[in-house]
Amino acid sequence: MSLAQDPRRPPVPHGAARNRRTAACPAAPPQRSPDPRPAAACLADACELRASRVLTWPAPVAYKPATAAGWRGPAGAQARPARSGIEARGDGDFMHWLPEGVSTYSPRIDQMFYVILVVTGIAFVVTEALLFYFAWRYRHRDGVRARYTHGNSRLEMVWTVVPAVMLVFLGLASKTVWGEIKGSIPPTDQEVVVMASQFDWEVRYKGADGQFDTADDVVIHNEMHLPLGVPTKIRLRSKDVIHSFFVPAFRLKQDAVPGLTIDVWVQPTKTGDYEIACAELCGFGHGTMRGMLTVMEPQPFQEWMKQQEAGVAPAEAPPA
Repeated sequence: MSLAQDPRRPPVPHGAARNRRTAACPAAPPQRSPDPRPAAACLADACELRASRVLTWPAPVAYKPATAAGWRGPAGAQARPARSGIEARGDGDFMHWLPEGVSTYSPRIDQMFYVILVVTGIAFVVTEALLFYFAWRYRHRDGVRARYTHGNSRLEMVWTVVPAVMLVFLGLASKTVWGEIKGSIPPTDQEVVVMASQFDWEVRYKGADGQFDTADDVVIHNEMHLPLGVPTKIRLRSKDVIHSFFVPAFRLKQDAVPGLTIDVWVQPTKTGDYEIACAELCGFGHGTMRGMLTVMEPQPFQEWMKQQEAGVAPAEAPPA
């Protein structure tokens, strides 16, 4: 039985239920009267409002191209003076892909790097072009049957001899550069012993007696100072695991192996501060094993050595 038919409830007037449902609904907002202005004026106001919301960006700054005689910087800025000899970046790194080389042999290494890159790059492009050509030339086509071939001795000889000649050429060219750098160390009295450990570079200089492993040795950590233009012999050792002494600006990287003393050398060509990194995964803190190598003029370097031998920290330079 429905509520309307229940005799115990009073009768509901017709339309009262519908009125109760709609009574709580808010009244519809009154319609706005149309803008009395012409349509052209309304359109102009809308365009002006949209234009005011458009984001504006500053004008781009013009940059000069990088050259051996200048530097990258805003147009109109004063350029740095050109460097001569091997210090000019364009001598070895004509593509500007590598950090500036500041050792006597860095241009040779950069040149060898680009020779290998060009030779292998050409081989890669030719090989990939042939791959795509043959994939298209011998694709499946309706009505065309595959033809079996046993091989081509002349073609096999070509693709065997040509890569062999390329490898021999690269090997001989690399051997020349390798021999100049690794084959012999220039005679020098400037020596440094670097002991690698997790995760620290211990740098040791000779003291006043001119001998290593004595009481007056100068020992510092994660810091190295070298004189400009003087060949320096670096003796690498390790206390625990294999490390790799890496100075990108010198193009110098050599493993430090426990139980061995490995000698390398470098002759800096530019003063400045250069990063020392470990290029061999040596433990959990491998990424923190970093140091700083400072190249100084010979006279300031000798003064720094005297201060270290006397146990006096060098005074800080006054603020500019």
